[in-house]
Amino acid sequence: MGPSSSQTSPYAPAAKILNQIWSQRKGLKSVVYSSKGELQCSRSTFAQCSHVLEHKDTLDKLMEEISSIQAKNEGLLYVLLYELVLGPNRSIKGGGSLKRQLMVHHEKLRKKLKQIQKLEDEASLKSRGETKLIPSTTIPRYVRINTLVADRESVLQELQATIKPIFVDEHVPDLFVVEPTPENRGLLQDLLMSNKIILQDKSSCFSALCLMYGFDTEIGSVSDEECVYLDACAAPGNKTSHLAALVHEKNSSGKRGAGNFSVVHALDKSADRYKLLKRRMGELVPQEIVKCHNLDFLETTGTETSKKSKQADTKRSKNNIDNTTFQKVRAILLDPSCSGSGMTTNHTEKSVSRDPFFCDDRIKSLSDFQYKALLHATTNFPSVNRVVYSTCSLYFQENEGVVKRVLEATGGEWKLVAPKCLDSWQRRGLVMEDEDESGEEGANIDPMPSPHNGLTPDQAKCCIRVDPNHDATNGFFVACLERKNDNVKKRK
Repeated sequence: MGPSSSQTSPYAPAAKILNQIWSQRKGLKSVVYSSKGELQCSRSTFAQCSHVLEHKDTLDKLMEEISSIQAKNEGLLYVLLYELVLGPNRSIKGGGSLKRQLMVHHEKLRKKLKQIQKLEDEASLKSRGETKLIPSTTIPRYVRINTLVADRESVLQELQATIKPIFVDEHVPDLFVVEPTPENRGLLQDLLMSNKIILQDKSSCFSALCLMYGFDTEIGSVSDEECVYLDACAAPGNKTSHLAALVHEKNSSGKRGAGNFSVVHALDKSADRYKLLKRRMGELVPQEIVKCHNLDFLETTGTETSKKSKQADTKRSKNNIDNTTFQKVRAILLDPSCSGSGMTTNHTEKSVSRDPFFCDDRIKSLSDFQYKALLHATTNFPSVNRVVYSTCSLYFQENEGVVKRVLEATGGEWKLVAPKCLDSWQRRGLVMEDEDESGEEGANIDPMPSPHNGLTPDQAKCCIRVDPNHDATNGFFVACLERKNDNVKKRK
């Protein structure tokens, strides 16, 4: 009898390593590198293992479709499944029983993969719908140290010893930049599995950073009251965990009075996304800083009563919170659903327009929702004195257009503030001239339902824009709004 297919398979070495990782609960690096730091397998085997581990969540979901396959070699099944549905050639080399069994389910797996990728896009990019993203732009991989579970210096030493080159990001504290290779992804696996690091794009870090350090005033008195933050559309939770880390740093700084600690309330109205949010916060934020709620932000207020008080109060009671919880909120991070037009990805069916003044019915609908959410944040929370509004969209109508409409609707009660923490960032907001003045800018889109089409030049300079083609990170927009004449304490 000849050798088994698993022994002769070109995927056998990777399968063996994966089985060892899972059975011994080890990371890839600890299995494939010797004590002297020498790689003990081929680079192709290392790459295969890295790919499988990187896409493990997706492969686990696909496994549900092929539960009838009884495989003695779990590692080999995962490698073959990856090669068939996600590999560069979408095929499996050679033959064997496992390949034949997988091919029977090929079409079903392909359809299931499309469903999974659509759901993952919705969860990770805040794109509820059929958003088509910009392909082909390559950006670095950004690694944020999770200071909630790990010591900054020890993790940095491990990163520097493991990956070269590695760079310190110039704008975001605790963020580091590495090349986006499968090898680097594999080398990061141990730190990822222990939640000591989080893979979070640079521009995505701007929202929480600006809410904590973008303003030149403190939120209330730092000595006599707690600061309550609200992440209005929180899932999947990267921004929430970043905000929690920054809040924890302030709690630990000794500036606050005894027993007065800042907390973050994180909301999401979708039951599935709420479960994802709560699970991730349990993993990434061991301290009781974040409190998750399955609530619709638009039905949540910081006032004693609301137009939908009966319905909202019923849902609040199920979440074990009373009507006074959100009356204490002083700052809101609002990152609502958007077109996702600033995101870069290779998994796309169709490219989107890169014209910042592009607008169609879908963009108008999104901007109306965004306007409603930002207006809600600025009018229904009397104790709130600052709001950070952000999107991963390139489009004026979802960004400056929404901010302009809210500034007008609130009658001058709010102003834009240039974030102090991003003073050195060069790319700022867009100024859109009226059609009758320019004859060009804005002439190809319908005007927004507002007396004026855009921000003033001074207002636009307060907004942050990120261009994925020039800034080495995904496209993004951030606006910092502060309530005028608020009784806040100047920072020393």
